[in-house]
Amino acid sequence: MPISVLEAMGYGLPVVASNIREIRDIVIDKELLFEVGDSESLCKILSLVLKNVGVHKQYTLEKRGEVLAKYGWFTAQFEVGRFIKPTYGSFTGSTAKVLDGLLQNLK
Repeated sequence: MPISVLEAMGYGLPVVASNIREIRDIVIDKELLFEVGDSESLCKILSLVLKNVGVHKQYTLEKRGEVLAKYGWFTAQFEVGRFIKPTYGSFTGSTAKVLDGLLQNLK
């Protein structure tokens, strides 16, 4: 998952990116995606963003809550805990201590 894209969206910034599945699946403003290798499309999108910075900034700020709810640290922590809990008993030593701390934070 492209962390820089998630970080930008988390800050409410417009994301101009290539239209690949990994990015397309998470980006909010799909209008700002360009086809891989299409420099003309990239130029058009950059021009669009520069002419309408306020519009795209407002849109991404409005959607920021959705991004944080779906991809934020607490959601990630919950998902990791949900994955680990069924196998928790099989861990020992320092790994068990780390998992214990993680699971305590999930309560």
